Amino acid sequence: MKFEFNIKALPKMKKIAFITLLLFFTQVINGQIINFPDLNFKAVLVASSTSNGTATGVGSSPLQIDANSDGEIQISEGLMIQTLVLDNNAAITDLTGIENFTNLIDISSKNCSITFLNFTGMTALVNIDCGLNPLTSVAISNLPNLQNCLINNANLNSLDLTGLSSLGFLRCSTNQLSQLDVTGIPNITSLECNANLLSTLDVSSAKLLNYLVCSDNQLTLLNLKNGRNQTITCSNNPGLIYVCEDDEYTATTKSTLSGQGYTTLSVNAYCSFTPGGNYNTLGGKYIFDDDNNGCDAFDVKKVKFQKLEIDYNGTYSATFTDDANEYIDFGDSGTFQMLPTFEDFPAFNFNPVGSSVYFADDLNNNFSQDYCITSNGIHPDVEVVISPLMNARPGFDVSYQIIIKNKGNQTLSGTTELNYNDNKVDFISSDSIPTLNNTGHLEWNYSDLLPFETRKIELLFHVNNTLQTPPVNIGDTLTYSVAITPTLGDDIPEDNQFTFQHVAVSSLTPNQFICLEGSNVPETAIGNYLHYAILFENPYDTLVTNVVVKEFVDSNRFDIRTLELLHGSDTMYTKILNHRVEHFFQNMALGDHNHGNILLKMKVMDTITVTDTVSGAVEIYFDYALPIATDSSKTTFNKLLSLIPLEMLDLSINVYPNPSNGLFYIETDNSVQSVEIFDEAGRLIIVRIGKETIPKIDLSLLEKGQYYAKITTKNGVKVVPIQKE
Repeated sequence: MKFEFNIKALPKMKKIAFITLLLFFTQVINGQIINFPDLNFKAVLVASSTSNGTATGVGSSPLQIDANSDGEIQISEGLMIQTLVLDNNAAITDLTGIENFTNLIDISSKNCSITFLNFTGMTALVNIDCGLNPLTSVAISNLPNLQNCLINNANLNSLDLTGLSSLGFLRCSTNQLSQLDVTGIPNITSLECNANLLSTLDVSSAKLLNYLVCSDNQLTLLNLKNGRNQTITCSNNPGLIYVCEDDEYTATTKSTLSGQGYTTLSVNAYCSFTPGGNYNTLGGKYIFDDDNNGCDAFDVKKVKFQKLEIDYNGTYSATFTDDANEYIDFGDSGTFQMLPTFEDFPAFNFNPVGSSVYFADDLNNNFSQDYCITSNGIHPDVEVVISPLMNARPGFDVSYQIIIKNKGNQTLSGTTELNYNDNKVDFISSDSIPTLNNTGHLEWNYSDLLPFETRKIELLFHVNNTLQTPPVNIGDTLTYSVAITPTLGDDIPEDNQFTFQHVAVSSLTPNQFICLEGSNVPETAIGNYLHYAILFENPYDTLVTNVVVKEFVDSNRFDIRTLELLHGSDTMYTKILNHRVEHFFQNMALGDHNHGNILLKMKVMDTITVTDTVSGAVEIYFDYALPIATDSSKTTFNKLLSLIPLEMLDLSINVYPNPSNGLFYIETDNSVQSVEIFDEAGRLIIVRIGKETIPKIDLSLLEKGQYYAKITTKNGVKVVPIQKE
């Protein structure tokens, strides 16, 4: 419905009254005078002309602000102004009244005596230049069209940048700013904030930043992780210890800052565990359908540390599920092909078998894919490993952990046993009470070990000192052998036993990368798994929030696709990219001098030859400090017999019957001290301390095949091939 007002229809007197009233309100609006408390400011406005360059209007045409020359500035006159230049007027101290110039686009008031500015509501503003003023307060928030802002050489101790979505250039240098939040200026390309009091600066939200000047502050932390390779000038921040930067730019940034005097600066990407700038996200979870009725909300069994391989535009990467069975990975544009990969792969079916996604750009796209896992036949498969948690030192306590992992698809129950040399170490305690505790022998029963489940037993021993009988000296070996049942029918029986030989040292090394197979292994270990323990300790007297362990794997020596996680001391996210492996402990809250550890395994390449050596080391990052690099762990492959010097051979040793169905007896002129059994792959699987009158070797629980018995007597050593039938 349309309403129209017809003035002609009014009586004559009412018509005159209406017109009079209309003219009155028009004159009020047009003639409303702006109040300027600073008379010097008003005088400059009134004195403006088309020739002195103070103001321009539409089309940049020069204007006389006091258009009617009445010595006042009306609102209607202020609305005509788009550009205002007030530079170098020392008498101006207050711009109150400027808020009525709501069509103002550019204002320049450099080198005046202004102490505060309030541009609230002046949403047409595009450019502000008010530097070289004794400003203590500036209100510029929520100006959506503001593109350039210069507030340098002032006395500001705070600056609210909220709602400046178009701001591209900000100069706030030479102020008293102790903090600067740039999240409100996402399109900033150039930021100059040098000569302030900033202790931290985070520009990770500035995804278009090209140029940053932050020299002459009090910076200790600088976050540049925004996906940009920005130009940085950051000199004269003597307390700067850490710069967070995107992986691809860390080397460039470190070089740049080194040229500015920072030679011991920590530069890495580990202030956050997601990429900087724009990126795409892959995510999902593994669901184990243990009741065989389809994956649903009731399937909540743990599927932890299971791998998802990802081919990213031809580049190999992988990620692992966490405590919540979830995986996550990040990338740019391109094609991602994903494939669930388990060590005992035949034991499981996956739906889908794999998946693929193409991202046309990197503008924060998300792709989610869950994988339903079901059992494929009957596959019992359990493994056991023993790993140190610290160095073994004569006369001191030493701790270990036994890791039990169900890799198959059957719920298992059985026994874990540990054999050790009771002459050299004394068992003190374990966090799980042994069901059997004999001299040099411990056993624990376990039950209902679910598929994918891992359990841990921590143990504490005391090592003999150098004066006890027998003494333990520096360089002596302490041998621990673990085994787990059931073994019959196990998919991979070779990992049902594990032996660790711990060499005694003189002092603690808190951060280590240890090959559990030792520094020398037989050639039969080529192409098989080596196990590694990573130990780390917070070296500081304060709480550490985040820990990252990084390793570069030698792709000529190791098959990185075979890397498997066995244990992590805390919630951990692991990422593989090409030959780099990173373990992230986010929000770990590691107390001062507290410890953490990782246990993993990886196969060496089958192209390795006898006398070749494989090595590895890791870098450990504690929050923002420089990384701590571990010593290199080196393992050399030798012929089994070559591990024994000729002068140490005891030729009187004989084993009978050979072949046998499982029980072998040892015949020798000398008393037997120990027996070590190796499988064909060169893995040490059984250790026995020689305490029997007629020493024997019992292989009845092992599969048929070829083994090697390394027998040590008081006079020497001999390796004897034995065949179980």
